[in-house]
Amino acid sequence: MSRYRKNPEKHASEFVSGQLRDDIRKMMNNRWKLMAPFPVPAIDIWRLAWTPAHHTAFKILNGTFTLRKYRKFELTGFKDEEQEEFKIGITLEDDQPMPREFTMGRALLTDEQNRLIDEWIPVWWRYKTETESLCQKVYDVANQCSTYGQIIRLWPDLLGFLGEYGKEKIANAKVRSPYPEGVLKWGGYVEESDGGKRIRKVSELEDYYKPAAFEPFTNMIAECLMLPVIDDLIHVGEIDYN
Repeated sequence: MSRYRKNPEKHASEFVSGQLRDDIRKMMNNRWKLMAPFPVPAIDIWRLAWTPAHHTAFKILNGTFTLRKYRKFELTGFKDEEQEEFKIGITLEDDQPMPREFTMGRALLTDEQNRLIDEWIPVWWRYKTETESLCQKVYDVANQCSTYGQIIRLWPDLLGFLGEYGKEKIANAKVRSPYPEGVLKWGGYVEESDGGKRIRKVSELEDYYKPAAFEPFTNMIAECLMLPVIDDLIHVGEIDYN
């Protein structure tokens, strides 16, 4: 085995589609959890699944037997606009007595709890979609580029997320990198007036790679940087179609 560790930043495309994208995903997941918190305390939902007699039995048995306790259960009875059913996975703060695979219907919830959850669902989807879209954008840029210069030419705001190796490459560059071929529209050929030589038309960026297409994603990153990072934050509620 070589004594020298491979520099993970050496290959621009691999670094950006790997470590840099993972770093941005962590930031976006933190944003998603902070901006779309589940609106109903999970323990309140769990309590509604059991009758007063159940709760009394739990208290008695808990002192004499080892009850089976778990932290997750599923809330069912939801449909989207296309009438496709989905469920919400609920995660409690602490383990509570219940079967391993426990589900309860939303019909047990109060009207207010149902209202709050219905308002939360599109918010949760919005931040999930934005998280996935931004990570895909980073991957697509990395997939089109072979150098750090090309990556920063396309998306200058990623410069702050590069490692020392990548930043040094950009700082020492003598000329501005050209756009990679894959992000340009094919311009065809035109005839030169003198001699009839065929030359390629000046190409323009595909809409997906124009500066305006990066603006909303850069704004998301900026919002992430202004939010507190909470390492142990979890999704109390997660929408699931499986």
